[in-house]
Amino acid sequence: LHISDTVAELVTNYSVDGIVFDDYFYPTDYPLPAGEGKDGAVANARREHINQMILQVKSRIKNIRSSVQFGASPRGVWKNKNSDSAMGSDTGYAKESYYADYADTVKWVKESYVDYIIPQVYWEMGHSVAPYKTVTDWWVNIAKGSNVNLYIGHETNKDVVAAEIDKQIQYNRQYSTIKGSTYYNTKSIMENKQGARDKIKNELMLNASLSDISGHWAQAEIMNFVENGFVNGRPDGTFGPNDNITRAEF
Repeated sequence: LHISDTVAELVTNYSVDGIVFDDYFYPTDYPLPAGEGKDGAVANARREHINQMILQVKSRIKNIRSSVQFGASPRGVWKNKNSDSAMGSDTGYAKESYYADYADTVKWVKESYVDYIIPQVYWEMGHSVAPYKTVTDWWVNIAKGSNVNLYIGHETNKDVVAAEIDKQIQYNRQYSTIKGSTYYNTKSIMENKQGARDKIKNELMLNASLSDISGHWAQAEIMNFVENGFVNGRPDGTFGPNDNITRAEF
């Protein structure tokens, strides 16, 4: 209730477009009581607590102002295939939101608990445990046909990701299910780490010139976004160096 009350205060008193919850729900790897397993009664109850919290927050938001979008940015991996051979991603022993944070993010997408989701696909193409393409493809399959918008989170703060950010954007573009990207963090974009700012700008401007302007940003807005750290084309004085910088729509 305290969480939903806090969000309700923000939505009531401030002109916000959306609310996003980051990747921590229960503290990571919060221990289970002795004798309890990761799929046991206590673990399932914890996941249901988080489910109900997410549902309650969305309901409060929509009752106050239905246009405000609510979403979450969880870990990139829900479950590895070694934990769930039927539905898990073909990844190695990456941290799993389902077990590490008690966040059943697949349920949130399939049952529209959120308006959008931004999985933190914070790895490079050739990562040995969780390759970018593998995790992205998995999320596309999860979000396809749902009522939840999918945005991909990129960690441009990491040199190896910043260096290939143009390739990641190009890869995303093949999927209409992917609606855009976020970049963590703002400082890495503003400092043009590994040329990331230039690569993002070039990719966005190229695509804007090739596409109908409907549903896409004008080139001037793209320049503002990349050069000045604007959010959705508008200055945000509260934006800090460790925040995400967001681009909606390819």
